Amino acid sequence: MDFIYEIIPDKKEVKLTGIDGECPKELHIPPYIEINNEEVKVTHVHFGSPLAKFYTKYGNGVTCEIIHIPETVKHISLGYNKHLKEVFLPNSMTKMGNSCFTYCENLKTVHLPKNLEAIGWNTFKGCRSVEEIFLPSTLQKIDFGCFMNCSSLVKITIPNGVKELGISFFENC
Repeated sequence: MDFIYEIIPDKKEVKLTGIDGECPKELHIPPYIEINNEEVKVTHVHFGSPLAKFYTKYGNGVTCEIIHIPETVKHISLGYNKHLKEVFLPNSMTKMGNSCFTYCENLKTVHLPKNLEAIGWNTFKGCRSVEEIFLPSTLQKIDFGCFMNCSSLVKITIPNGVKELGISFFENC
């Protein structure tokens, strides 16, 4: 198995965009990958989107069921991945970008960072298998549509420190 990647210009960083070869059931993303005999820091993991099927021969994104994201990663996009069931996010991540798990229909468990401050719009939209979410006390912002169409969501506690709640964040739950 090899990672498909893009080098981020002007930085010694890399964005992983897919996997070439068979994906294991449980994938531990490495914090560094070797490129031209040099270790390069992995800062972005973008395995999701309807276009991800072009990056792996197995279609509809990476076929791993469990993904562990390392502390070096700042940005993730795993949306539209029908195989994903569980994700471990690094505690170094303070913000979750927009739509990062959109329509991961079988995603059941997300281990959120302990230092998470903001969740972007439509982050869990259409994650119909998520039943409960444990939001950290550090959370301050939940953007619009965050949990929209999470039809199995039955348990969530909004921390007292949340200052901003976007519209429609529980629509169709």
